[in-house]
Amino acid sequence: MRRVHAPEVEDEPWFPRPLRDALTAFLQVAAERIGYFDTVAPVLGDVLSRAGETRVVDLCSGGGGALVALVERLPAEVTATLTDLYPNEVAFQHAEARAPGRVVGRRASVDATDVPEALGGVRTIFNALHHFRPADARRIVADAVAKGQPFCAFEMVERRPQTMAAIFLVPIAVWATAPLQPGFNLFRFLFTYPVPLIPALVWWDGMCSCLRSYSIEELRELVDGLEHAGYRFTISQSRGMFLRVTSLVGEPVTT
Repeated sequence: MRRVHAPEVEDEPWFPRPLRDALTAFLQVAAERIGYFDTVAPVLGDVLSRAGETRVVDLCSGGGGALVALVERLPAEVTATLTDLYPNEVAFQHAEARAPGRVVGRRASVDATDVPEALGGVRTIFNALHHFRPADARRIVADAVAKGQPFCAFEMVERRPQTMAAIFLVPIAVWATAPLQPGFNLFRFLFTYPVPLIPALVWWDGMCSCLRSYSIEELRELVDGLEHAGYRFTISQSRGMFLRVTSLVGEPVTT
Protein backbone atom coordinates (compact mmCIF):
# COMPACT_ATOMS: atom_id res chain seq x y z
CA MET A 1 0.00 0.00 0.00
CA ARG A 2 1.38 3.40 -0.98
CA ARG A 3 1.50 6.30 1.44
CA VAL A 4 -1.64 8.47 1.29
CA HIS A 5 -1.57 11.98 2.76
CA ALA A 6 -5.09 11.65 4.20
CA PRO A 7 -6.54 14.76 5.92
CA GLU A 8 -5.97 14.80 9.68
CA VAL A 9 -8.26 17.50 11.06
CA GLU A 10 -5.92 18.21 13.98
CA ASP A 11 -3.35 19.60 11.52
CA GLU A 12 -5.69 22.17 10.01
CA PRO A 13 -5.30 25.79 11.14
CA TRP A 14 -9.09 26.22 11.20
CA PHE A 15 -9.58 23.33 13.62
CA PRO A 16 -11.02 24.68 16.93
CA ARG A 17 -8.42 24.86 19.71
CA PRO A 18 -10.67 23.21 22.38
CA LEU A 19 -11.03 20.14 20.13
CA ARG A 20 -7.32 20.12 19.20
CA ASP A 21 -6.38 20.28 22.89
CA ALA A 22 -8.77 17.41 23.64
CA LEU A 23 -7.15 15.25 20.95
CA THR A 24 -3.59 16.00 22.07
CA ALA A 25 -4.55 15.44 25.71
CA PHE A 26 -5.80 11.95 24.85
CA LEU A 27 -2.60 11.16 22.94
CA GLN A 28 -0.53 12.28 25.92
CA VAL A 29 -2.40 10.01 28.34
CA ALA A 30 -2.41 7.11 25.87
CA ALA A 31 1.33 7.40 25.34
CA GLU A 32 1.94 7.13 29.06
CA ARG A 33 -0.66 4.48 29.93
CA ILE A 34 0.10 2.14 27.04
CA GLY A 35 3.82 2.79 27.21
CA TYR A 36 4.29 2.19 23.51
CA PHE A 37 7.43 4.31 23.47
CA ASP A 38 9.09 2.60 26.45
CA THR A 39 11.44 0.73 24.13
CA VAL A 40 12.95 3.99 22.85
CA ALA A 41 14.20 5.25 26.22
CA PRO A 42 17.56 3.45 25.77
CA VAL A 43 17.82 4.76 22.20
CA LEU A 44 17.32 8.36 23.31
CA GLY A 45 19.63 7.86 26.26
CA ASP A 46 22.38 6.57 23.99
CA VAL A 47 22.02 9.52 21.60
CA LEU A 48 22.25 11.97 24.52
CA SER A 49 25.33 10.16 25.83
CA ARG A 50 27.13 10.10 22.46
CA ALA A 51 26.37 13.80 21.94
CA GLY A 52 27.50 14.72 25.46
CA GLU A 53 24.15 16.52 25.71
CA THR A 54 21.64 16.93 28.54
CA ARG A 55 18.99 18.94 26.68
CA VAL A 56 16.06 17.52 24.71
CA VAL A 57 14.00 19.73 22.40
CA ASP A 58 10.72 18.03 21.59
CA LEU A 59 9.03 19.08 18.35
CA CYS A 60 5.29 18.83 17.64
CA SER A 61 4.76 18.00 21.32
CA GLY A 62 0.97 18.28 21.31
CA GLY A 63 -0.01 17.42 24.86
CA GLY A 64 3.47 16.34 25.88
CA GLY A 65 3.10 12.80 24.57
CA ALA A 66 5.60 10.22 25.70
CA LEU A 67 8.46 12.55 26.52
CA VAL A 68 7.43 13.47 30.07
CA ALA A 69 7.38 9.82 31.12
CA LEU A 70 10.63 9.15 29.27
CA VAL A 71 12.45 12.02 30.98
CA GLU A 72 11.80 10.30 34.29
CA ARG A 73 13.76 7.30 32.98
CA LEU A 74 16.74 9.35 31.85
CA PRO A 75 19.61 10.66 34.00
CA ALA A 76 18.59 13.36 36.48
CA GLU A 77 20.51 16.09 34.65
CA VAL A 78 18.49 15.66 31.43
CA THR A 79 15.94 18.41 30.79
CA ALA A 80 13.33 18.78 28.05
CA THR A 81 11.63 21.66 26.27
CA LEU A 82 8.21 20.96 24.76
CA THR A 83 7.37 22.88 21.58
CA ASP A 84 4.55 22.96 19.07
CA LEU A 85 3.21 25.05 16.23
CA TYR A 86 -0.02 25.26 18.28
CA PRO A 87 1.14 25.08 21.93
CA ASN A 88 -1.28 23.40 24.34
CA GLU A 89 -0.75 25.58 27.40
CA VAL A 90 -2.85 23.50 29.81
CA ALA A 91 -0.99 20.32 28.84
CA PHE A 92 2.36 22.10 29.12
CA GLN A 93 1.45 23.31 32.61
CA HIS A 94 0.53 19.75 33.57
CA ALA A 95 3.84 18.45 32.22
CA GLU A 96 5.80 21.11 34.09
CA ALA A 97 4.01 20.24 37.32
CA ARG A 98 4.78 16.54 36.84
CA ALA A 99 8.48 17.10 36.27
CA PRO A 100 9.36 20.45 37.86
CA GLY A 101 12.73 21.74 36.80
CA ARG A 102 13.13 19.04 34.17
CA VAL A 103 10.35 19.82 31.68
CA VAL A 104 9.32 23.24 30.40
CA GLY A 105 6.78 24.07 27.71
CA ARG A 106 7.61 26.86 25.27
CA ARG A 107 4.50 29.00 24.86
CA ALA A 108 5.65 30.65 21.62
CA SER A 109 4.87 28.80 18.40
CA VAL A 110 7.78 26.75 17.02
CA ASP A 111 7.99 25.63 13.39
CA ALA A 112 9.64 22.20 13.30
CA THR A 113 11.15 22.98 9.89
CA ASP A 114 13.02 26.03 11.25
CA VAL A 115 13.81 25.59 14.93
CA PRO A 116 15.31 28.68 16.62
CA GLU A 117 19.07 28.52 17.13
CA ALA A 118 18.53 29.16 20.85
CA LEU A 119 16.84 25.76 21.20
CA GLY A 120 19.92 23.56 21.18
CA GLY A 121 19.95 19.89 22.13
CA VAL A 122 18.78 16.51 20.92
CA ARG A 123 15.62 17.04 18.88
CA THR A 124 12.81 14.52 19.25
CA ILE A 125 9.52 14.07 17.46
CA PHE A 126 7.14 11.42 18.76
CA ASN A 127 4.53 9.98 16.41
CA ALA A 128 4.26 13.19 14.42
CA LEU A 129 6.66 12.93 11.45
CA HIS A 130 3.86 11.35 9.42
CA HIS A 131 1.85 14.57 9.78
CA PHE A 132 4.16 16.13 7.19
CA ARG A 133 4.38 15.56 3.46
CA PRO A 134 7.75 14.15 2.35
CA ALA A 135 9.17 17.53 1.33
CA ASP A 136 8.31 19.09 4.69
CA ALA A 137 9.42 16.04 6.66
CA ARG A 138 12.74 16.25 4.86
CA ARG A 139 12.97 19.94 5.79
CA ILE A 140 12.53 19.02 9.47
CA VAL A 141 15.41 16.57 9.29
CA ALA A 142 17.51 18.88 7.09
CA ASP A 143 17.15 21.70 9.63
CA ALA A 144 18.66 19.47 12.32
CA VAL A 145 21.49 18.46 9.98
CA ALA A 146 22.21 22.06 8.96
CA LYS A 147 22.35 23.18 12.59
CA GLY A 148 24.39 20.19 13.72
CA GLN A 149 21.77 18.88 16.16
CA PRO A 150 21.03 15.20 16.87
CA PHE A 151 17.56 14.17 15.72
CA CYS A 152 15.27 11.29 16.81
CA ALA A 153 11.88 10.54 15.25
CA PHE A 154 9.81 7.71 16.74
CA GLU A 155 6.61 6.46 15.06
CA MET A 156 4.15 3.77 16.14
CA VAL A 157 1.67 4.05 13.25
CA GLU A 158 2.06 1.85 10.18
CA ARG A 159 0.17 1.02 7.02
CA ARG A 160 -0.37 -2.59 7.95
CA PRO A 161 -3.68 -4.35 8.74
CA GLN A 162 -2.81 -5.14 12.39
CA THR A 163 -2.12 -1.51 13.21
CA MET A 164 -5.15 -0.17 11.36
CA ALA A 165 -7.38 -2.75 13.04
CA ALA A 166 -6.13 -1.59 16.44
CA ILE A 167 -7.29 1.96 15.65
CA PHE A 168 -10.90 0.74 15.82
CA LEU A 169 -10.38 0.29 19.58
CA VAL A 170 -9.30 3.91 20.03
CA PRO A 171 -12.80 5.34 20.80
CA ILE A 172 -13.06 2.91 23.73
CA ALA A 173 -9.71 4.16 24.98
CA VAL A 174 -10.91 7.77 24.69
CA TRP A 175 -14.01 7.02 26.77
CA ALA A 176 -11.95 5.16 29.38
CA THR A 177 -9.22 7.77 29.79
CA ALA A 178 -11.07 11.06 29.30
CA PRO A 179 -11.31 11.92 33.03
CA LEU A 180 -7.54 11.37 33.36
CA GLN A 181 -6.66 13.87 30.65
CA PRO A 182 -5.18 17.28 31.55
CA GLY A 183 -7.79 20.03 31.23
CA PHE A 184 -10.81 17.67 31.23
CA ASN A 185 -13.86 19.91 31.58
CA LEU A 186 -17.58 20.13 30.83
CA PHE A 187 -16.93 20.78 27.12
CA ARG A 188 -14.87 17.61 26.80
CA PHE A 189 -17.41 15.63 28.85
CA LEU A 190 -20.27 16.68 26.56
CA PHE A 191 -18.36 15.91 23.35
CA THR A 192 -16.89 12.64 24.65
CA TYR A 193 -19.96 10.94 26.14
CA PRO A 194 -23.40 12.38 25.21
CA VAL A 195 -22.12 13.54 21.80
CA PRO A 196 -19.07 11.35 20.98
CA LEU A 197 -17.43 13.83 18.62
CA ILE A 198 -13.99 13.63 20.24
CA PRO A 199 -13.75 9.80 20.06
CA ALA A 200 -14.83 9.98 16.40
CA LEU A 201 -12.20 12.60 15.60
CA VAL A 202 -9.46 10.65 17.36
CA TRP A 203 -10.44 7.54 15.39
CA TRP A 204 -10.43 9.49 12.11
CA ASP A 205 -7.03 11.04 12.73
CA GLY A 206 -5.67 7.68 13.86
CA MET A 207 -6.70 6.03 10.59
CA CYS A 208 -5.29 8.93 8.60
CA SER A 209 -2.05 8.66 10.59
CA CYS A 210 -1.68 5.04 9.52
CA LEU A 211 -2.24 5.94 5.87
CA ARG A 212 0.29 8.79 6.18
CA SER A 213 2.97 6.75 7.93
CA TYR A 214 6.42 6.27 6.43
CA SER A 215 7.86 2.81 5.84
CA ILE A 216 11.53 2.09 6.50
CA GLU A 217 12.20 2.28 2.78
CA GLU A 218 10.43 5.66 2.52
CA LEU A 219 12.43 7.00 5.48
CA ARG A 220 15.61 5.99 3.67
CA GLU A 221 14.43 7.93 0.62
CA LEU A 222 13.48 10.88 2.84
CA VAL A 223 17.04 11.27 4.22
CA ASP A 224 18.79 10.32 0.99
CA GLY A 225 21.42 12.94 0.26
CA LEU A 226 21.31 14.47 3.76
CA GLU A 227 23.85 12.07 5.20
CA HIS A 228 27.46 13.17 4.81
CA ALA A 229 30.86 12.61 6.40
CA GLY A 230 29.88 14.62 9.48
CA TYR A 231 26.33 13.31 9.96
CA ARG A 232 24.86 9.82 9.89
CA PHE A 233 21.41 8.21 10.09
CA THR A 234 20.18 4.97 11.60
CA ILE A 235 16.72 3.55 10.87
CA SER A 236 15.41 0.67 12.96
CA GLN A 237 12.25 -0.96 14.24
CA SER A 238 11.43 -2.44 17.64
CA ARG A 239 8.34 -4.11 19.05
CA GLY A 240 6.49 -2.33 21.83
CA MET A 241 3.79 -3.77 24.06
CA PHE A 242 1.20 -3.85 21.26
CA LEU A 243 2.64 -2.14 18.19
CA ARG A 244 5.98 -1.71 16.47
CA VAL A 245 7.99 1.48 16.91
CA THR A 246 9.99 2.78 13.95
CA SER A 247 13.00 4.97 14.78
CA LEU A 248 14.86 7.44 12.60
CA VAL A 249 17.98 8.68 14.38
CA GLY A 250 20.38 11.24 12.95
CA GLU A 251 23.47 12.48 14.75
CA PRO A 252 26.69 14.36 14.09
CA VAL A 253 29.74 12.12 13.76
CA THR A 254 32.72 13.12 15.84
CA THR A 255 36.16 12.05 14.69
